[in-house]
Amino acid sequence: AMLHILNWLDYIGLGAAICALSGMALPPTSKKVVNLVSSATMPIAGLALYAFLRWQWSLGSVSYTVVETPSCDDKVNYYRTLRNVYLDFTLMVSLLLAIWVAQLKRELEDKKKS
Repeated sequence: AMLHILNWLDYIGLGAAICALSGMALPPTSKKVVNLVSSATMPIAGLALYAFLRWQWSLGSVSYTVVETPSCDDKVNYYRTLRNVYLDFTLMVSLLLAIWVAQLKRELEDKKKS
């Protein structure tokens, strides 16, 4: 049950990261989203660290789901674990990408001002 709740949090975080990246790409909201992401760099980096730890934990769990003659439940468990690996990796990359894009956009804005 706890893993189920953490997966929901991962999906919510991934959705927020995708929204932030999309917001930075669209001109009407770009500046506001860049400022929001820039002001929350440390919490976002903390979430990326959380995603990294979850990703490593999921990677370590894959070998425990492999059995010699898998039943249907074993196969479902294996693919669910792989889904968690990809989910956590994507969450980590998207959060780090949001920080990076916000920093690049701020640098671009600073160059335009000078």
